[in-house]
Amino acid sequence: MNYAEALVECGYADDWEEITDFKDSVILLKVKTGIRREECNPFADTLEGRRQADALENWLSTNKNEYWTESVLHIDDGRGRLHQWRLDRIKWCFEQLEKDND
Repeated sequence: MNYAEALVECGYADDWEEITDFKDSVILLKVKTGIRREECNPFADTLEGRRQADALENWLSTNKNEYWTESVLHIDDGRGRLHQWRLDRIKWCFEQLEKDND
């Protein structure tokens, strides 16, 4: 499962699509607040990025709590950098989900 799939499953976005150009692959979300499209990047230092991170954290703690709880043991707390610690935990959880799906 990728970040975009989780954001759709938790209700943050209606749909997602992957757009590939010559350099990069970008995942765009169709956000529930209308026909607006946003890049799927919960790690961006933007309001939209933080909203996506919030939605993913809620989805993980509700649907994949065993990963979210275990992530505390694997990710250093960063000495007070709580937002980065949270992002590192989200990333770790999705890496574990991907490993378990292989």
